[in-house]
Amino acid sequence: MTDNSSATPITRGSASVNGAALYYETTGSGYPLVLVHRGLLDHQMWDDQFAALGEHYYVIRYDIRGSGSSRVGTGDFSHHGDLHGLLRALNVERAHLVGLGLGASISLDFALSYPEQVSALVLVSPGLGGFQASAAFKEYQHQLFIAFSRMNSDETVDLSLKMWVDGPTRTSDEVDPRMRARVRAMMTDAMMRPPQNYLAKMLDPLAITRLNDLKTPALVLAGALDISDTLDIADKIDTGIAGAEKVLFPDAGHMLNMEQPDRFNRLVLDFLAAHTPPDTSG
Repeated sequence: MTDNSSATPITRGSASVNGAALYYETTGSGYPLVLVHRGLLDHQMWDDQFAALGEHYYVIRYDIRGSGSSRVGTGDFSHHGDLHGLLRALNVERAHLVGLGLGASISLDFALSYPEQVSALVLVSPGLGGFQASAAFKEYQHQLFIAFSRMNSDETVDLSLKMWVDGPTRTSDEVDPRMRARVRAMMTDAMMRPPQNYLAKMLDPLAITRLNDLKTPALVLAGALDISDTLDIADKIDTGIAGAEKVLFPDAGHMLNMEQPDRFNRLVLDFLAAHTPPDTSG
């Protein structure tokens, strides 16, 4: 289905991938660029990027399995395998990948599994397969589990917002309330879903042991107000991938694409412009 009501038309659809139905949207034209969202959120976290990047690229954003409008499906799967299936369904042979949090981890796993299909990586507030969480993060997970076991979705969302939007050094009133409300809405939707008994297969060997295998140009973006685990992962990726570039946003947290969209979009466009293959269609 194509929506022509906006300045840049948007196509919406659902692709059958590995036993699941993955919701996706596309806009723009030119070289393919895929936006991969973080856990507990969905494709809407890229609202400030979708049209802006679509002025320069053929942009694809989608909901990973079990998130947003995508269904869980059946059988074994991996998130990077799902992404591979989605691109095959959309007849995309090679693309730039931009991922945040879990989306960055998925993008890394995809690039390690299908290096010939990735032109450039933008890894934002990244996760990393095999990274050992800190004691502070494990305590957060414990508190989250307690709230979830009480079936208290408000408490669970509040804990998640404090961790992933405010960060360890800010109070909630120091964060843009509109941005915080947007994230709350997506997290609340995720929490209200029926319990889903599925577990994505991890890349084997884990990505943390294989970073130096990557030859793909990579830009690492992180917010200085994020949790220490994310900043440690950003450092590991920056030093592990030869030639990687890292930019630290001094006054942003985990969701830096939503906190500072103009700066984020400019950095991404500048980086990708240097790594987009020339158009040989003519």
